[in-house]
Amino acid sequence: MKYLKLIVAICLGVVVVACQGPNDPYFIIEEKPAPDNGGGNEQEYEPVPAGEIRLFSDKTTIAADGTDKVTFTVIYGSESGNVDISDAGTTRLIYTLDGVETKMEYADMEFSSTTEGEYTFKATAYRGGVITSNQIVITVGDNKGDDGGETPAPTDGYTISVDKTTIEADGVDTANFTVLDANGVNLMETSLSSIYFIDVNTGERLERKSEGFSSVLNGEYTFKATYRGEETVNSVTIKVQNRAKYEQYKQRVAIYQLTGTWCTYCPQMVAGLEGMVDTWREHSLVMAAHAGSASEDDPFAISTAGGDLGTLFLSAFGGQGYPSCVYDLVELSGERSPSKIQKIIEGYLRDYPATCGVKIASTRREGKTITIDAAVTSSTGGSYDLGYVILLDNQSYSQGTSLDGKYHDIICAFSSNLMAMGDGKVSLKQGEEHTKTFTIENFPEVYKDSDLRVVVFALSSKGGRVINDNLTVCPMGGSQDYELN
Repeated sequence: MKYLKLIVAICLGVVVVACQGPNDPYFIIEEKPAPDNGGGNEQEYEPVPAGEIRLFSDKTTIAADGTDKVTFTVIYGSESGNVDISDAGTTRLIYTLDGVETKMEYADMEFSSTTEGEYTFKATAYRGGVITSNQIVITVGDNKGDDGGETPAPTDGYTISVDKTTIEADGVDTANFTVLDANGVNLMETSLSSIYFIDVNTGERLERKSEGFSSVLNGEYTFKATYRGEETVNSVTIKVQNRAKYEQYKQRVAIYQLTGTWCTYCPQMVAGLEGMVDTWREHSLVMAAHAGSASEDDPFAISTAGGDLGTLFLSAFGGQGYPSCVYDLVELSGERSPSKIQKIIEGYLRDYPATCGVKIASTRREGKTITIDAAVTSSTGGSYDLGYVILLDNQSYSQGTSLDGKYHDIICAFSSNLMAMGDGKVSLKQGEEHTKTFTIENFPEVYKDSDLRVVVFALSSKGGRVINDNLTVCPMGGSQDYELN
């Protein structure tokens, strides 16, 4: 995937794009074209001049019912063309009503209201350092939304259908949608950029310009579509099945969050990780590797040969700044949008299915000593290396940048094979189990058991590289058996 790494600043009225040093905040934006010709606001078709940021909307009038929504898009004009930065963790909508200005949440591009009036919208990027060169007025009233002044297409009888209602949970098999208007016109062919597909049960939307649905998780998923804000009169249900055929044991993707108490932008990453829906949080585990900066220490940073754990991760994976996340020891990403993080997790479940299950038979703490009894069982056969991490939660630090002064998921102890397989590697046949006991000495007694969690991970080798194949977690003093799909 191609990325454009941007940091936008205002200097003498000029927008500057610059690279960042290892301790500077940055955001990563997926390079993709602005919305193409497919209906909606006519402004969508205009190329944005290089260095300028513009705001677009799919309609300019919505009903004051709290459900009718307008969707905004924020476009940055780069030298190579338009770039959609709507999902960037530093992009924010701001509206004014009756002289009162209100700031929306970062990367939240949908708006609805029960209060009638004319709302004037603009957007900011890079923490307010750059403001869109235009504004859009949204009228909230009694009538349903328009499409920017055009005569609306027929709204009676928009319908959705799929070419199949059962797919495999391999992340590849796809059910393809069709949306028709009242005259039988296939809107997927003429107006794809104005169509959104919504999971009725969760309220989650598929990515813009999606044409179908695939999944790596068993279940039944019900979808409706919206066209220019109008819902289809029907829905479709897609059954996803047989995940165990592709992955016997439930997988959790390891997310090593590179952060620091001094980091201004790190709360945005925390919000993105915590903003994931429960389904994806259950298939991942966040472990925070703290780092100090050139000018400020971090009380939760663990010293290593390279300085501290956060710096070690950042250097090992070619990172350019904080916050960042390393996924399963494969790649580093600065994505902060919950939807983008969820797509990364889904990609790992699809492309790197777990080949083993991990069990924590028991954990116990006596004074300064922690003992962990663990096991790994292979579903395919292969080589594995078990390791551990101790996580610390509910820690207060008022001098930090956390919004509530609390810090969680802190790595406070870890085995020497955290990032690479060591001498403890074992080769297992399909169905074979290997057990191992870890003993941690001189663990700080000041930490309460109720604030500690124990993680056991299994490293393996795929495609010539080390990967976190699977992991599991339990409270200190607890246990966790194998989990099956």
